[in-house]
Amino acid sequence: MVALAIPMSLQAMLSAAVLLIDVLFVAQLGSDAVSAVGWVAALTMLFGVVVNGIGLAITTLVANAWSGPDVTARRDAIAQAVVCTALLSILLPPLGWVLYEPFMVFFGAPEAIVALGERYAAWSIWGYPSVIALFLLNCVMRGAGHPSLALRALIIACTVNILFGPALIFGVGAIPAFGLAGAGAAAVLGRSAGAAYLLWQLTGRREQRFPSLDRIDLKMAATNMQRLASMAVGGTVQTILLITSSLFVLKFAGLYGATAVAGYVVGSRLLGLAILPVNGVATAAAVLAGQNIRCEQKALATAAVRAAVVLCLTLGAALGLVLILAPNVLLWPFALGPAAHASAKTFLVATAAFLLASVLATVMTHVANGVGLFRAIVWVQMIGLFALQIPATLLFVYAAGLGEAGIWIGMGIGQIGVAIGGTLVVRRYFNSASGL
Repeated sequence: MVALAIPMSLQAMLSAAVLLIDVLFVAQLGSDAVSAVGWVAALTMLFGVVVNGIGLAITTLVANAWSGPDVTARRDAIAQAVVCTALLSILLPPLGWVLYEPFMVFFGAPEAIVALGERYAAWSIWGYPSVIALFLLNCVMRGAGHPSLALRALIIACTVNILFGPALIFGVGAIPAFGLAGAGAAAVLGRSAGAAYLLWQLTGRREQRFPSLDRIDLKMAATNMQRLASMAVGGTVQTILLITSSLFVLKFAGLYGATAVAGYVVGSRLLGLAILPVNGVATAAAVLAGQNIRCEQKALATAAVRAAVVLCLTLGAALGLVLILAPNVLLWPFALGPAAHASAKTFLVATAAFLLASVLATVMTHVANGVGLFRAIVWVQMIGLFALQIPATLLFVYAAGLGEAGIWIGMGIGQIGVAIGGTLVVRRYFNSASGL
């Protein structure tokens, strides 16, 4: 599990680092700029409804193909990933650009921020094919058992973003200062470099890692997408639920102004980076559980889940203490204004109180997906993120009068529901044969 979790955790941490670096540099431009980044990121999350669902299906499809010696199945799986990348790259950016202004206005962005974020949005939306390619090719590498290649690609993406971000935002030498647009350009350049590296590895013949593709393979993949589409449904619905929940939180944060949104953006991205080792361990547990279930080794699958729960809860407890005891230290590099800093601090401290529930929810959701319980997790998320979170948020914000803190407490209640439901689903699945 550790051998799998380390490269997966580092991959996820570098992915989040790209987002966090954007905020770190953009924070120097003021709270309005950070808010614009947060609203544009929420818009691009809508793309993740499709991309994440297809990515989960591609990972499973490639892993199944690599479990046997059939080269044709491997070619077909890779070809479907390439075709999906091309189709999504053509379809999603025009749709996102049409939705930009209506989306921003609906979620409460002031006109000044809509105008401020337009050039950043142009880079983020029209450059989104770089995100699609990097993500889906990463899924191919993980499914094929080459997480180190995915890790190298993310190191390249992060390095390029760090090098070009300050130069394009603030200007250096002959390069003028592009401001917020420069942050979007740097992110696109970094992700494009990472995707190019993965494409080079996929098509290179140096070590014969992957079977070569030709036009016939791509044509067959285009006409043989039914299986991939059916596999992607469960992951897509889960992504819809998660994104809808996030948009609900963003809408409530917008009621308290741009500083509250800026605090939420910084706090959530900082927390997302910190908790990524938990995601790595959970993903490793899902892989081990899924592989051993297919091999009828349920005792080993049970051991993997138990070890993941213990390790992740330990990591979560340590992280929670840091968030409660030192939020100001964590937020210091972002140079936020007093109001935005206070909002981010409230978010981190309130989230820490429910962190163990969030960690358990993460592990159980990953494991359930790893053994194919997609529909069960959809129901669990519907109950936790909607039937519990929304009423709890309304209760704590309005009835209890807790303001912003009530939003984060409502999120915590939702995570408790997902943790309990996910645990019951996994226990029921394993209980008869393995006594989990």
